[in-house]
Amino acid sequence: MIQVSSGWNLALSPVSSGTPTFSLDIVFGEVQQNTSGFKAGGQKLYFTGEYSLSESSGRKGEIYHLKSSKLPSPILLRKINDNLLYVLTTQQDLMVGDAGWSYTLNRLNSITDTSPAIHSKLPDLPIGNGSDSVSDFVGRTLCSPALLALNGISATGCQRI
Repeated sequence: MIQVSSGWNLALSPVSSGTPTFSLDIVFGEVQQNTSGFKAGGQKLYFTGEYSLSESSGRKGEIYHLKSSKLPSPILLRKINDNLLYVLTTQQDLMVGDAGWSYTLNRLNSITDTSPAIHSKLPDLPIGNGSDSVSDFVGRTLCSPALLALNGISATGCQRI
């Protein structure tokens, strides 16, 4: 099951399942000021397809190639570690974000990771929520309680511009 929120929600099936598949929900649009959402709810897209893994040329780490008949070209993601994926350009360079937007996808149910910053194979571990997915990732900076406390502001003071 995919949790739908603003940003990206990606579910990857286990590599050992035969042909690895993915499902991806994307919500995008003009940001609704002072909220974590988009004006008029944004535009929603949904993709399913297959993915493959490759070693990146000249760099450590694996690259996920998400392919769907609905996509004009594959989406490329570099595995940073077991909890982080990063969106790449078609030249396999990291996409550049800013203070409001990130191209990092974070595992919803993070796992203890003692691996180096860039890791090799995705472990074939169940996530334990009854899903057929082994890995669920979500992206977009949140107004988390830890960040609010660190900056001494209330939830009403957490803004998105």
